Amino acid sequence: ITTIAQDSRGQLWFGTWVGLYRYDGFNAKLYKSNIHKENTLTSNKITHILSTKIGDLYIATLRGGVLKYRFEYDDFVPVPFEGNTLNSLKNNVWHLYEDKYENIWAATEKGLGILRKGKSAFENDDAFLKSKINSKRAQFITNASSDYLWVGTDDGVYVYFTDKQGSIHEMS
Repeated sequence: ITTIAQDSRGQLWFGTWVGLYRYDGFNAKLYKSNIHKENTLTSNKITHILSTKIGDLYIATLRGGVLKYRFEYDDFVPVPFEGNTLNSLKNNVWHLYEDKYENIWAATEKGLGILRKGKSAFENDDAFLKSKINSKRAQFITNASSDYLWVGTDDGVYVYFTDKQGSIHEMS
């Protein structure tokens, strides 16, 4: 088991290297990738599960990007990555984080992506494009109970500040 989360309905989700399990208190259901069927997992290697403040469920994978679980259909839809830099990021996503503004951050093989509240695709930000982080494997994101976002990489820690207008600033 690589990750565990509880959704807004009280169900437990378990990510593994062989798929995703949902446990409702009585039964377990296994979700697996199926190239012959739409809206299934895009990879069986689950790295992180994020249950958001508003009740959405996002699944991060290796070689399959990020998926949003649709409760009403019991299926998954990919969340795209936009921009030339991000297209190379979408395969390996190590961690997801929701900030206090309800933006979702993706720690990927080649840096960071951000899914801004109300948007439907991860994007890059000028702060990331000007930073060395786009060449680093980001593995973990947290706010550490502060107004800063701490990003753990193979090359050390990067720190960002997001102001109320949504601008991102790298701290040096």
